[in-house]
Amino acid sequence: IAPNYADWGAEAMYHPVSWFRVEAGAVVPDNLDDALNGLVQTADLGPAAYSARISYLPQLVFGGPPAADAGGDDDFDDDFDDDAPPPPKPTVLNTWLGASIFACGDFSLVNGFLGVGSHAGWEVRAEVSRSTRTTDYETLNAMVAASYTPVDWLSIGLRAERARTQTGDGERKADQYVAGLELFVLPGVEVRPEYRLVETEAFRFGHAVIQLHTFF
Repeated sequence: IAPNYADWGAEAMYHPVSWFRVEAGAVVPDNLDDALNGLVQTADLGPAAYSARISYLPQLVFGGPPAADAGGDDDFDDDFDDDAPPPPKPTVLNTWLGASIFACGDFSLVNGFLGVGSHAGWEVRAEVSRSTRTTDYETLNAMVAASYTPVDWLSIGLRAERARTQTGDGERKADQYVAGLELFVLPGVEVRPEYRLVETEAFRFGHAVIQLHTFF
């Protein structure tokens, strides 16, 4: 699927509790057809594409005082516990696990993902995706990433990716390693410097890039 791919569609979401969400939608595949069949016919598409996603989002809490002891002082009119130290803060982990599919006719793109993040500012995540088409063409991609946000205006990120494409002509592989920063230098302005190292069976190259993002 080409970068910046977009097609008209509609989607509905059901989120009955904080730890579970499901989404489903339908899309008119005009641009999808151009992306897959613009030069050579590679996929037999139907009149509509559909998407679906299911997510399990539990929040895990470790440590901290029992609910009855959540305050540092008691409820009595004495001073025995007025100087008691505050209770320890619990460790909270936000986790996510899920899968999605985007398909149309004989084309399908299936994705699985999982991750964990902490209120302390760090998170680790992984994704894997597989796509197939009518012709002898299959992709299998994987990614692992981690980030740390010590302060509100700075985030540090690392990412490793592997892409494999299997066709009738054989298999091609590519690996990419990315290290970068997200700097929110002004409200609504982000500067993102990155260094990328790309390795294939034919070449290896590294390059530094910088992106400027504005939000309004």
